[in-house]
Amino acid sequence: MLQGTGSDVGKSLLVAGLARAYTRHGLRVRPFKPQNMSNNAAVTTEGGEIGRAQALQARACGAAPSVHMNPVLLKPQTDIGAQVVVQGQVWGNATARDYGALKADLLPRVLESFARLGAEAELILVEGAGSPAEVNLRAGDIANMGFAEAAEVPVALVGDIARGGVIASIVGTWRLLPPEERARLKGVIVNRFRGDVSLFDGGLEVIARETGLACFGVVPHFAEARRLPAEDALAVESYAPPNDDRAIRIAVPVISRIANFDDLDPLMAEPDVAVTFVRAGEAIPGDCDLIVLPGSKATLADLAYLRAQGWDIDIAARLRRGGHVLGLCGGYQMLGTAIRDPQGIEGAPGEAPGLGHLEIETELAGPKTLVEAEGCELASGEAVRGYAAEFSPEVAARADALEGETFTDVLRSAFSIVRESYGSAESKVAAFKTAWTDEFAGHVLDALPDARVIHILRDPRAVCASKNARPDKYPWLFLIRQWRKLAVFTWLAGQNPSWRDRLLMIRYEDLIAQPEDWAEKIAAFLGIDPDPAMADARTFRDTGGHQWGGNSSHFENVYAFNRASADKWKRALEPQEIAYIEHLCLPEMGIFGYEPTVEVTPEIPEALVFDPPRVPEDSLAKWIRPYEIASPEALIREMALESLRYRAIWSASALSDELATLLFLDPAFHRAIKRPAAAQAEA
Repeated sequence: MLQGTGSDVGKSLLVAGLARAYTRHGLRVRPFKPQNMSNNAAVTTEGGEIGRAQALQARACGAAPSVHMNPVLLKPQTDIGAQVVVQGQVWGNATARDYGALKADLLPRVLESFARLGAEAELILVEGAGSPAEVNLRAGDIANMGFAEAAEVPVALVGDIARGGVIASIVGTWRLLPPEERARLKGVIVNRFRGDVSLFDGGLEVIARETGLACFGVVPHFAEARRLPAEDALAVESYAPPNDDRAIRIAVPVISRIANFDDLDPLMAEPDVAVTFVRAGEAIPGDCDLIVLPGSKATLADLAYLRAQGWDIDIAARLRRGGHVLGLCGGYQMLGTAIRDPQGIEGAPGEAPGLGHLEIETELAGPKTLVEAEGCELASGEAVRGYAAEFSPEVAARADALEGETFTDVLRSAFSIVRESYGSAESKVAAFKTAWTDEFAGHVLDALPDARVIHILRDPRAVCASKNARPDKYPWLFLIRQWRKLAVFTWLAGQNPSWRDRLLMIRYEDLIAQPEDWAEKIAAFLGIDPDPAMADARTFRDTGGHQWGGNSSHFENVYAFNRASADKWKRALEPQEIAYIEHLCLPEMGIFGYEPTVEVTPEIPEALVFDPPRVPEDSLAKWIRPYEIASPEALIREMALESLRYRAIWSASALSDELATLLFLDPAFHRAIKRPAAAQAEA
């Protein structure tokens, strides 16, 4: 674990650099920061938020960012309060004093995330926050020594020589720690050194004499680090104003709760652009070509802050003289006529008039949905990636307009609202995607004569491998039964004469193998004109301009149809797990053309009945842990039922509908699969 003598001493970059170095040496490395305070956030594959620095460190590891890399993120809203994000999701708002009492409850969540990363990594590089010398905050600490003690990890202390006083900061930090915490320190790192390192030999001798700590290294100043995303707004304070005569001049007022300010990094990288950060008490330059109002974590508070600096007057004057103003996120909202926060999402509830330069009003509401997004930079054609915070105010505001006494009426009403909110008079299709709800397909088809259902079925081995590649896992038997149920619903729907022509079943493996053919089949099924973009995920854009992105459970960045994913289960699953899935899903697999890889016998092998594959309880998704199927005792009883079910499928004797249902066999499906199974058993 790297802890610092203070904030912004370079811990984040050191972790990123070490992560890349160890990854290149063949180790599976993951970054971890128990608690971070920053309004510079990134979005993970799970749709949660973590600090931007941990996302950068994940990239250095070649890994997808995860909420468990930064389980507690504090996003400051006022001088004494912040929004608390726990394992990627907003927990709520808390003052500094309230948060102090909350930390004891958060430590188990932090340790849980640390353990999850440990299960997939050979090395975890932990970054502290601030300094362990902040002894006034030591009680309940989860960011520095409190975490190090709970997780039993060694610590290296990082000092920044560029700030001056690095010897005093290292020795002073050591002296302020109690003996048991000093014992956890294994050495020091002196960061950002310029010049002849031998000139600091005497300083290292003093540090060693006073603390007894070895020096792990003196790290040279790395000028190119400025091109990497900064962790928090402290970096803005260190940006020097450009002193050359560049063609385009951009002014950025530094509001008090500036968020995701590294959105401006591309502008700063342009050789003919001069970006000036305007600080409190300074006027916005009257000769700038563009004023950029950045994002904010507390839009109402920062709007008041902007007015207190007189920047609203500077902005209006620049517009009158023909200048330009660009608002990003919260800055865009400030340019409107009104901002309202009735629920207190970004601080105290309230509202205020905006700057009045755009005819828009903003009302903050939650929750927001965070999704990864990908696009194309128009000038160069380069791919760009980021994330979007999505909210559907048009639909949410009209939820009370849902009408109807029956399922059919309510469903029709819902589709009408979606069509009116997002479609047009020419819209032919209103659609939604759902998972694990195939049993409702028949109800939808009955309720809406014009409805069409496209069901994608995937190999059960691939489904199980995909679901349990995620941090929140499921019992194998639960996944198997869920797949069997959905497979049977698909088969039954295809047997129903009134549904048959309005249901299209596609095997996932066939879709990714021949996307062009299936795109045409889907278009014909829906009665729309085929579009080449349907089969080329790299060029497809929705009406909002967003490119489709993959959501690989195996933490791979896949942005097109990935044919290799069809057989990934062969590498992801253990032989016992494959045999278990194949024995329990055999008849359903056969109906849809999935071949087993192991020899299938008329009896489930005893090893699978009495010692089936298990998922460790602490790795299970929290919502399923209380259910009986997750307990080892219940699994024995359930496997007895599975053994009876298996025998009934292979047996030549008849089976009553009641007994078939008890054994998770739809009677009609059982009659259909029994004849070939019994014949095979007899042979």
